[in-house]
Amino acid sequence: MSYPPGRRLSRDTVSGVQALEQSTTVDTQFAVASGSKGFTALAVAALIEDGSLDLSTTARSVLGSDLPLIDDDVTVEHLLAHRSGIGEYLDEQAGHGIDDYVMPVPVQELATTEDYLAVLDGHPTMFRPDERFAYCNGGYVVLALIAERTGGIPFHELVRQRVCVPAGMNNTEFLRSDELPGRAALGYVATGGGSRANVLHLPVRGSGDGGIYSTVGDVSSFWGALFAGRIVPPDRMAELMRSRSDVPGQS
Repeated sequence: MSYPPGRRLSRDTVSGVQALEQSTTVDTQFAVASGSKGFTALAVAALIEDGSLDLSTTARSVLGSDLPLIDDDVTVEHLLAHRSGIGEYLDEQAGHGIDDYVMPVPVQELATTEDYLAVLDGHPTMFRPDERFAYCNGGYVVLALIAERTGGIPFHELVRQRVCVPAGMNNTEFLRSDELPGRAALGYVATGGGSRANVLHLPVRGSGDGGIYSTVGDVSSFWGALFAGRIVPPDRMAELMRSRSDVPGQS
């Protein structure tokens, strides 16, 4: 999502109308969309580092009877690398417009990671695990489920403890779109000559594939902590960053 240069949609209201009168600052919290997937990967890596998970751990061993259409051979590594072949609940290649309402359930029903079982289920396998690369939002929500169940605490809290705290990211969290704090930017979609808030287009609270909010200062802290090995050790980072696919035209 983009925002008007130098401004953000304010939570200040006059006669129930939100104003565009508050300037963006370094403390403004912005939704970073799929940038959240990096935080999911690091939370999973932290669990691998302490022995709670392994790259070879199968999704089935954690999901049990949930999401039965996921192939029994799908592993954590396949999900991280977008090579799982699982059916996609939010297909970005389906030709939807940015202003389409694509959530298959009312957005307020997607507040916890377990809530996402309702939208992840029922999608047939697209290809055998590790056969090829296919960008998959759903795969990262499945990773969030695996991390939550393995870590024993809600996924949002797991990311805070295992990624945000060691990185010194005090202003980064999964916020609800219907109760944003005053310094959080409100996303919007273009509608002809105007725009409207995007709160009905996305889950009320994101999970493994998107939805975290952060600030300029926190992003700076994140990169410093990442390369200093304060989130996961350098050798673990090197393993995460090892190329698994060669996809011409995509980085």
